[in-house]
Amino acid sequence: MMMKNLKEKARKMGRLEIRIALVDIGKNEPEILATNLTSEEFSTEDLKELYGKRWAVETGFDRLKNLIEIEDFSGIRRTIIEQDFHAHIFVYNLAMTIKNHAENNITRIPRNKDEKIIYQSNFAKITGNIYLFLFDLIFETQTKREQIIDFIVKEASKELIQYKENQYNNNNQNEKPRMFIINIQETRKKHTNQIISPKISEFSHLV
Repeated sequence: MMMKNLKEKARKMGRLEIRIALVDIGKNEPEILATNLTSEEFSTEDLKELYGKRWAVETGFDRLKNLIEIEDFSGIRRTIIEQDFHAHIFVYNLAMTIKNHAENNITRIPRNKDEKIIYQSNFAKITGNIYLFLFDLIFETQTKREQIIDFIVKEASKELIQYKENQYNNNNQNEKPRMFIINIQETRKKHTNQIISPKISEFSHLV
């Protein structure tokens, strides 16, 4: 129905002039933007700024689709789909909150002081740690939940990705998802002192 309405609207509009703008975003080739905004309304520099702000939205959708896998449902019934959808949104919002807090604690500086480098926490690794401790984050005491969150924030402030300041389209090159195999039954055994992952051995007393 929506597609039909769009086609009908396009027929009524008839001819539409599109402006093509070449924007330098620090890559080997300029980015090609198509817009119906005139140069009198927005200069090329204005479009570059808008494109940079819009990219955060595109990155969010990319993370939801490819890292959180929001389109991957565990069943076909409406209740199950809604449950999975809200669970994915919960994980995404928690990961973004941790990411923002962790980036406030980043102290790393580039080796070349003349180079403007922006460091960011690795979203994929944050979500990996959230899934690793998800059971405890939901069912444990508030004190232990806070300890887990503090640990994930600490890890996120150390495991970083970087890109140049003018490189708007970083494509999350280092944000490749990791696969975790979690044995929920084992995580419920609170007194086995089992280390879930060698990488987080310093945190083993919580599992």
